[in-house]
Amino acid sequence: MSQDPSPQDPSIPGAADEPLRERLFPQLSLKFLLKLTAVCAAMMWAFRAGAMDNLFWAKCLSVVLMTAMACFFAYAVMFCIAYFLAGVSGAILEPFHQNRPLPPSPGSASLPSQTSIPTKDNA
Repeated sequence: MSQDPSPQDPSIPGAADEPLRERLFPQLSLKFLLKLTAVCAAMMWAFRAGAMDNLFWAKCLSVVLMTAMACFFAYAVMFCIAYFLAGVSGAILEPFHQNRPLPPSPGSASLPSQTSIPTKDNA
């Protein structure tokens, strides 16, 4: 019979207590990178065909892809601006939030306390 190992002392820091470090770049497989390179090469070929060979379908595809990339770029720029403004406004408003007392929670005010309930002894 084997017993389960005893739990570690909570005062001793273990590997589970250490914060996980995030990597700057995600791990990408070689297969994914090859597929990404192939897709980028096909897009560049379509752009070149639209510009140089004057093919209508290539021009349409180029316009659609450029529109999608512009929308993504605009979204990324707006997200960065919102993130920056949230960080700035949080840093500006933080000293005001530290000095203000917390309001009472609505749940505690609605519960009757022991002294507010009339009993036969208090009546």
